[in-house]
Amino acid sequence: MIHVQKIPLEKTHAFSSLLKDYLAQKDILLPFQDYVPSMEGIAKATEELKFSLTQRTLLQGVLKKQYQELTIPSNIQNQLDSIAKENTYFITTGQQIHVLGGPLYVLFKIATTIKLAEECNLKMPDKHFIPLFWMASEDHDLEEINHVSVFGKHFQVDLNAKGASGKVSTEAINAWLDSVPDVPELFKEAYKKCENLADATRYWIHELFAENGLLVLDADDVSLKKSFIPVIEQELFAGLSVNEVRKNTSALEALGYKGQIHARDINLFYLSEQGRNRISFSKDTYEILDTTISFDQYKLKEEVHAHPERFSPNVVLRPIYQQFILPNVAYVGGPAEIAYWM
Repeated sequence: MIHVQKIPLEKTHAFSSLLKDYLAQKDILLPFQDYVPSMEGIAKATEELKFSLTQRTLLQGVLKKQYQELTIPSNIQNQLDSIAKENTYFITTGQQIHVLGGPLYVLFKIATTIKLAEECNLKMPDKHFIPLFWMASEDHDLEEINHVSVFGKHFQVDLNAKGASGKVSTEAINAWLDSVPDVPELFKEAYKKCENLADATRYWIHELFAENGLLVLDADDVSLKKSFIPVIEQELFAGLSVNEVRKNTSALEALGYKGQIHARDINLFYLSEQGRNRISFSKDTYEILDTTISFDQYKLKEEVHAHPERFSPNVVLRPIYQQFILPNVAYVGGPAEIAYWM
């Protein structure tokens, strides 16, 4: 017989007061959320979600294109086909695309997302819920994803790259795998078959979780970014997010919580061969920091419309981008993610 002893979350001393109070649904945090984290909250979100057929068709086309090189079982085909239906919704989780999968909690986040979608489908049979993994393929902090710990031993690969992690070549990873013990054949297969880290990550996640109906999205896509142009322009030319984030941060701090994220005047990066660099505005000029690239307002607007894929949301705008391109009603995040979403 297995004996299980449960420890209350607050007694672990491992999580912030903000997370604990959110999970306890304390009244003081209700102004910072539109829906409570429950079946009732998800049901309310489905009723209030506005997502057009045009948006659904665009998303469907992008996902079908991204799945072209994979073996698609019938249940995944059904998921892809259902996206255009107005009663289809997403339960989403996401993570940086670590080599060899990264920390174990990545798998727990995926499993939780799948389980929640299954429960929603059982309790709301008139609706269809798809679990989705959002690859943070535009993240450029390669030092966070270039290593894995196996039974206390640290293994690190030199990715020898800069810019968006999704576009990093798998060549160095293939050479490095021989130094890591007991690498599952699935990962070896993924890195050999796929030329970049985003495709390889989609491959192994698909192989592990396709039978559970999980879809994988790389939002670093020109068609999706093109649809996001109105928001990109608002962020660049009207300061869309900074004031809202600062207002919420001040309100949280007034309640005794710590500020969660630092909003900049422009919460977008610029992607180029020189990397993923911040956009800064000064004296009528938009500069791409640490590069020789700059624009005036007219030229920058031209660049947005000609190459929207070069504009990459940071931590502030990423949830906005997600909710803009997905008919999403719940996000499964870690403690830090939940805090900065608030």
